[in-house]
Formats: sequence, C-alpha cells, structure tokens
Amino acid sequence: MDVMHELEKFLLSEATFDLDRKSIKPDEDLLIQGIIDSMGILKLVSFMENRFAIKINNDDIIPANFQNLNCLKELAEKKLKI
Repeated sequence: MDVMHELEKFLLSEATFDLDRKSIKPDEDLLIQGIIDSMGILKLVSFMENRFAIKINNDDIIPANFQNLNCLKELAEKKLKI
C-alpha cells in the first residue's frame, strides 16, 4: 500500500477546493495553500482511520501532523506500527 498516494488521492477528490488540481507536492503546505481546512482535517482523519485501520487520537490532531503529505504519511505509518 502506498500511503502517500492514497492520501493525495483522497485530498484531491474530497478536500481540495481547486477542482483543476492534478497533484500535490509532498512538501506543499496543505494548510497555508488552503487545500484543507478544519472540516477537511476532520474528513481526512475519518478517511485515514477507515482506510488504514488506525486510530488517530485528539492529541494527534495538531497542525504539525497535517502540514503536508510527508507529515501525514509519517503520522499514518507511525500509527500502523503501533
């Protein structure tokens, strides 16, 4: 399973408001660029928990974990190993 590809695919289809966007760079700031907002984060958490069978705790929902695809991948992979 390619975690980053799954996350990017979700963000492009569900969270981004830019319908013409075809990709997201791994280090592109999702929050500053407006790719996700607070509702987008909630949708993303739900997606990640269901898709990867992980549990994201309230303590994990901090801007640093949702800043870019690299951070999201790291969070998901950390939870997968627990």
